[in-house]
Amino acid sequence: MMANVCNTENRITGHMRVRMLRWIATSSTLGILLLLAQSAPLGATDARDFDVENGHYYEQAGPQLGVGLVVADDDGIPLWREFQRLGGSQSLGYPISRRYLCDEAVCQAFERAIFKWVPGAREVELLSVFDWLHRSGQDAWLDERWGIPPWDAPEATAHSNRAETDSATQRAMIDANPLVKSAYDEPGALAPVVYGSARAIRVTGAQTVLRTQRAVFVQA
Repeated sequence: MMANVCNTENRITGHMRVRMLRWIATSSTLGILLLLAQSAPLGATDARDFDVENGHYYEQAGPQLGVGLVVADDDGIPLWREFQRLGGSQSLGYPISRRYLCDEAVCQAFERAIFKWVPGAREVELLSVFDWLHRSGQDAWLDERWGIPPWDAPEATAHSNRAETDSATQRAMIDANPLVKSAYDEPGALAPVVYGSARAIRVTGAQTVLRTQRAVFVQA
């Protein structure tokens, strides 16, 4: 079950660019979305945003021009607090959905992350959508359709078939390409929280593709 794919891209410097693909895993409540991370938030620069009670209203990535979405701390679920704690729109992008229920939890999707609030939690959980796709057997499709290296592909990295790679190997994958490294490190200390651990890397000619738990960075 697939939804329509939304694809955009941003030129980073000259003819070099870094793209980040994020997939929202398919389920009864989630469709697949293809999103792009860039050095600035993705939404329209002329859209409005302003404070509202218990949160903030954003039009930048709303469903249509002049229609926005709210990130709020309503009903004792502090999504607005967590959004600010994790770097706000500069780190996570703008909201692309309202709150919705998934697996008996409250979720909200952003351009670069999906929040999941479990009852009784102290902090929001960021869904590891690429790990979910791996577990659901979608690696071959991701590779064939989008050129995203499978987590367990020997040609991607000698360590990618391990359940977890050691921290030095993960950092080596991130550091393999300067533009990819710059994009991954942009949120600073929050990068491992927003993007998760490096899973696999593939270098083919002039292209580098880095797969993490929650994102895929492509430099071409």
